[in-house]
Amino acid sequence: MPKSKVKDGDLRKLAGIYNAEGRTAVYELLRNQYEVKNLYFVMRRMLKKTELSYHAKEDHFDIQNRINPESVFMGMDELCTPGGLVPSARTFGTTLTEIPGKILHFPPL
Repeated sequence: MPKSKVKDGDLRKLAGIYNAEGRTAVYELLRNQYEVKNLYFVMRRMLKKTELSYHAKEDHFDIQNRINPESVFMGMDELCTPGGLVPSARTFGTTLTEIPGKILHFPPL
C-alpha cells in the first residue's frame, strides 16, 4: 500500500523534475517518497493532464499556468466606471453625426 497518494498538484511538481533531471529522477522519487511500485499509472495520469502537455520528440512536459478566474471576467468596478472602458467615436474615425447613417435596419420577422 502506498505511503501517500500522488495528488494532482504533485503531478505538476513531478513534471518539473522530469524536465530538469529526467525520467529516472522522477522514478526514484516515486519509489522512495510515495512508495509507488507500478510507475506506469502515474506517468499515464501525467500524460492525460491537459495542463501538462507532453512533447515526445523533445521528451519534456510543457507546464501551463492555470488561468486566474478573476482576470477572465470584468469586475463591477470596471463595468460601472463611466466612460472608462467605452471607446469614443473618434477611435473609430467617425463623428457622432455620421453614426446614424451607418446603422443597419433589419426587416421584422
